[in-house]
Amino acid sequence: MIHPAPGGFNNHDRERCSEQQVISVTKTVGRPFQKGRSGNPDGRPKIVGEMQELARQHGPEAFSRIVELMQSDNERLALAASTEVLNRAHGRPGLSRPPQKEAEKAEASAITGRGLQ
Repeated sequence: MIHPAPGGFNNHDRERCSEQQVISVTKTVGRPFQKGRSGNPDGRPKIVGEMQELARQHGPEAFSRIVELMQSDNERLALAASTEVLNRAHGRPGLSRPPQKEAEKAEASAITGRGLQ
């Protein structure tokens, strides 16, 4: 079989391959498993559950340490610890922009000469 270049198949590679060879390297579209069948019928490995339980046992101690690190003289360390506390208290910030108030829209429109959607 002809292996694609790092960027994938190009037109020259496609001409050298039979149709069957090109199809064999394409991604599956839609459902990769039969309807009603799990892709992981045995569930999570047991070790994952054991590790989670162990981590949960040490959670309060770890969180206390993060809170202590917020008082560090090292500003990067203090910021990282503060960020972790905020993420756990309020969730990680999303990438979406909050809705703008009408006054902010008008101000942005005046500055740019066009409105914002």
